[in-house]
Order: sequence, then C-alpha cells, then structure tokens
Amino acid sequence: MVTRSSVAMALKVLQALAGEGTAEIGMSPVADRGEHSHGREQMQKTRSLRPVLWALALAATALGPLMLVGCQPSDQRAIETSVANAAQTAVAAGKKQAATQAIVVKETAVAVAVTQAIRLKETAVAAAATTAAQVKQTAEAEIATQIAPKSPTVSAEVQAARAQLKAMSVMQSHWNQVTAPLQNKPGQRSANHYANVIDQFDVSSAELAGRYQAGGAGNADTRCNIFAGDVMRAMGVPLPTKGNLGRGQGDPNAIYTDPMTAQAPLLNDYLNRRLPWVTSAADKGIMSDWVEINPTTQVTLNQLIAHVNAGKPALVSDSGHIAVIRPAQQALHDWQDLIIAQAGASNFLFGALKGHFTGTPQFFMHD
Repeated sequence: MVTRSSVAMALKVLQALAGEGTAEIGMSPVADRGEHSHGREQMQKTRSLRPVLWALALAATALGPLMLVGCQPSDQRAIETSVANAAQTAVAAGKKQAATQAIVVKETAVAVAVTQAIRLKETAVAAAATTAAQVKQTAEAEIATQIAPKSPTVSAEVQAARAQLKAMSVMQSHWNQVTAPLQNKPGQRSANHYANVIDQFDVSSAELAGRYQAGGAGNADTRCNIFAGDVMRAMGVPLPTKGNLGRGQGDPNAIYTDPMTAQAPLLNDYLNRRLPWVTSAADKGIMSDWVEINPTTQVTLNQLIAHVNAGKPALVSDSGHIAVIRPAQQALHDWQDLIIAQAGASNFLFGALKGHFTGTPQFFMHD
C-alpha cells in the first residue's frame, strides 16, 4: 500500500536529487570540501541528472495534494487522472514551444533566403554590367582598328628616291638645303604626289640620323624644322632659312645667307607675318602667303581635310614645333586626329597629331 509517509519520503528524495536540499537526505557536499574523489563523481552524476529529476519533481509536486487525503488503492483512478492531466499540460506546453520555435526557424530561413537572393541578384547584375562593358570596349577597339587610317605602302618610286637621298652627303647634316628626287609643283597637285614627296624623306631611318635625329651631326636640337623645310621645298613652296629671315649665325656675313631652315619659333613668326622674307638689311622683304585656317569647327576641319586630300600642302605650327599634315585624311570630328608627319621628340611619317603640340596649335595652308 502507498502511504502518506512513503509519498512524502519520495518527494523529499526527488527534490534533493534535483538540487534542492542535499543535506535533508544526509548527503554531505563533498565537492565543497574536496576530500573524496568518489563523492565528487557522485555529485557530478547527480548534477548531470538534474533536468530529468526536475521533471520527476514536478510530477511529484502534481501528486502532492493526494497526500492530504491518503494514498489508498481506491484512489488509483484519481492518481491516474492527475498524472494524465499533468502529462497533457506538459504536452500542450511542449507543442506551444515547438510551434514558437517553428515560427522562429521559418522566419530565420525566409530572412536568410531573401538575403541570399538579394546578394545573388546584385552579383549577377554586377557581372552582367562588367561583361557588357568589356564587350563594348572590345567592340569599340575592333571598330577603331578597322576604320583607323593605315600607313600607305611604300611604292617602288619612293624606295628609289630614298636610296638616292641616303647616298647624298648633304643628307648627313642639317645645315644645307637638298634638292629631292621627287618634286611636286602648284598645278600638279594630287594626294598621291603629295604623299610620295613626304615619304621619300625617311625621317626615322638611322642612315639619316645626322639630318633628322636630335643629337645628329653633333647638334642636340630636334629637327622638326629641317624635315618640314625639306618637304615644302620639294612641294615648290619652300620655307625660309635663317638667312632669309635675317637671323643667320656664325660668320657676321651669314646673317642673310645662313642656309639652314629657320627654327620652329622663327617659322611660326614668318607664317603669322611677323617676320618678312628678306635678302639684305635694306630689303623690306616679302610677307608669307600661307593662309591660316582654324579647324576647331566641323566646317573648317572639313575644309582643311579637303585641301590636303587634293594634294595641297598644309602645316601645323606653334612657337616650339612644326609638322606636315598628310593627305588621304579620313572624315574626322576632331583636329587632334589629323594625321601628320614629323621630326622632333619622336620621328614618324604617319601618326596622329594628338599629344605632339602643347595647347591648340595653328594651321596653315598653301596652294
């Protein structure tokens, strides 16, 4: 038979094992004294069972009221009912907690999924933008390559003229004027003739370094004026020498006889009609007949392009540099894309004007 005293004792045991009053059942706290390892192990086992013992204690607490009326066999149904009610309460509490946890898990999963979707979208958009930019850049580069003007093929006529020029002793220095094999005069203009006249002067050749390279023939000056002078003399519109501008050097008598093509600053003064072409101190001289054009608008740029494409000479000049504008120009929208030939800091027969002048230079045309 289950008696009041046996139930009370069971309650005490369960509560003590759950951690509420070890002294009541005669268990000394050996872990606190640190005297017996067996006691420590027993305490650790007891503590590890606390969650289970708590549950039993709670169940025992539910049975506590039965002690007030006794625990006779006839009371088995009441005990079973009380236990069932306690179980139902525990199940309901468990379901509620599980439902709450399920909601939290669902909300967390949705938030994670949304965050990942946003990141995937952003990554995809960034990748697509990068790919589009790369495709555009590649396409633009291919188009630019296809439409870029090509350096003309050197004809047999030009190759023969180059060989003749390289054999001339006058081409080994920058001092004197040269009579080139290929000439072109007003009234005989064509783009082909103009191009051949330019290309016969192999400005980047090591064999002509004495004439066109800075430092050649013992002089550190760049030779933009020498190359432009050679081309324009062969085109029948010679540029003045230093002597022609009364700026000769060396022998005092060379002031008006110095045979070297005038330097870029003097040529710019001449083209702007600030210096006349003279033969002596008494000579009032003749002003330049070159015509300036400002190709900063589409209309004037087109006029300049039409001029050189007809085989007529043109120059680009400022106070420190001068270059020849080539024929066979394509349709352009910017004067900096004009194709030029030059000597100077770099020597070439075919290249864009951009980057070879400081600021906006001046442009001059001649028939």
